[in-house]
Amino acid sequence: MNEPTHLNLAVDDETARTRFVATVDALLEASVESPRLIVNLDGEALPAPLVATLVGGLRRLREVGGAIVIEPRTTALRDALALYGLDRVFAFPLDPEAPSPRSRRRWVPRIAAAALAEHN
Repeated sequence: MNEPTHLNLAVDDETARTRFVATVDALLEASVESPRLIVNLDGEALPAPLVATLVGGLRRLREVGGAIVIEPRTTALRDALALYGLDRVFAFPLDPEAPSPRSRRRWVPRIAAAALAEHN
């Protein structure tokens, strides 16, 4: 199996989306079998245009059997990814039913856990 490509992105960097697309393009042009990309994401907010770009790149890589993992560097980004279910979309392994080296226990942000507690 091929080693994953790593990419460090800051959400407030104006070139983040361009750099991400260029990395996906390079992986596709290299004809890597089952390309895997790990994006180390840093920042405090998850902008919608960046999410759209990440999802678009994921779709392109999945067409050739690839996958993308987003590794948030801050609690705010981790919370945002989990709140919208993106922590499961951007994850290895590609098969969601296959066991992962990480714990399969779902992490629930404090805000969501409090909201669930209020409704029960």
